[in-house]
Amino acid sequence: MNNAAFASCRRQPPLLLALLLLLPLTATQATPLEDAFRDFSRCDASFFTAKNVAALNPDGHLPTGGANGHLWLKAGNGQPEGGGKLDLPRPMSVADVPLLAYGTDNSDLGSAGLYYIWGFTAQGALADVVDKLRPLVADNTRLHADDGGFVRTEVKIGTSDWLKIDTQGGTAAGTHHVERALIFEQSSDHPGETLISCTLQGAVTPDLLAQDRPDLESYKYPRASDPALYDNTPIPAEILRQVSELQQQHPEWKPSFRSLRYQFRLEKSAANKKPQDVDDSPITVEERVHNNLVESVEIYSANFKLRSSQLGDFVPLKYILDDAQPGKSVHLTTKLALYWPAKLVPGAKLIVVSTSEDTPTTTGIKEPSETECAVQGTRAAKSIHPSLAGKATLLDCRDSDTTHRQLAFIHDLGIILALSEDSTEYGHSVYHYQDMVIEK
Repeated sequence: MNNAAFASCRRQPPLLLALLLLLPLTATQATPLEDAFRDFSRCDASFFTAKNVAALNPDGHLPTGGANGHLWLKAGNGQPEGGGKLDLPRPMSVADVPLLAYGTDNSDLGSAGLYYIWGFTAQGALADVVDKLRPLVADNTRLHADDGGFVRTEVKIGTSDWLKIDTQGGTAAGTHHVERALIFEQSSDHPGETLISCTLQGAVTPDLLAQDRPDLESYKYPRASDPALYDNTPIPAEILRQVSELQQQHPEWKPSFRSLRYQFRLEKSAANKKPQDVDDSPITVEERVHNNLVESVEIYSANFKLRSSQLGDFVPLKYILDDAQPGKSVHLTTKLALYWPAKLVPGAKLIVVSTSEDTPTTTGIKEPSETECAVQGTRAAKSIHPSLAGKATLLDCRDSDTTHRQLAFIHDLGIILALSEDSTEYGHSVYHYQDMVIEK
């Protein structure tokens, strides 16, 4: 600075000089909401603080929780899995991006990993939201386009620190490492909205959740596997009583074989095929009879099986997914009503009304279901597969989820085999049976 300029500054009134010196600092000060978003973008415990809750909940109307020096918005569902959403006060904008809601979610996808998610719903198109918020994102040079969104990822292997590794989008984290990600993606339900989420996914541990997600109750932590859970979870006595009563009145519904093994292949119509569909990959089914129930194992791959107990391969009473991490929860029918005709003659109807739920509970959701079938007539069972004897009664069935199925009751075995099905999601599919082995 030359002498003249220095003298000029000295001649400024002291208050004016002080204001001039403060102007650049004031212009760059972050708002509490910007600070809260910056902390959120780290995807760790630094987000769960009193100052950030105050910024997001200025009127104090949203539910909050706190422990061990942390404070948070309570958006959970009170169950081991699932989550909830809180609508944020209006207006609430960060860098000219309106924030509409805050939510949390979690799920156990077995061999695909554990998923813990928390974040915001923002108003605006994906690209616009990313452009405006990128300056507030921690380590924003690593935020990059991937799989239709924008992500920043880190990986933890064993007891390592977080490693700055760009993982491949659309690939499950699995159970051998943990990924931590910040994700911007367009909402599939509301095209004018963008989802901004933090996730912990993969081999997530209780210690990691305690460190990065202090807002979670212990019932949200990973559940240990119990390989004996399925065998040790009884079907309710009232359900068994109804099944036994029906089989006494209609003895043809008592399975009349010792074991059954076959493969089936689902052939989708050309109009509903997707590139990833493989029609020539057969699914193996192994069945045996225990206490007049069909105990079935459907083998989709070495690490993915479905084990179930059913009335006549028709009414599921309990099942469990065995996907390399079995024994966390059994899906159990807890209410059942069976309406059967005296004889399976054309026009007669069979109706099954049930309620099922996970035990031990996961989401707390009770799932109602209703299936109504009308008898269509009969055909030779050997037309379905040469190993089948006797006749097959054809059933036209509609489920409460709008699925339309064509089934066949095989009188010689006392079970149902599916012939075809139509659904809104999957379109039309036809079942083809092969390699059937029956032990009577």
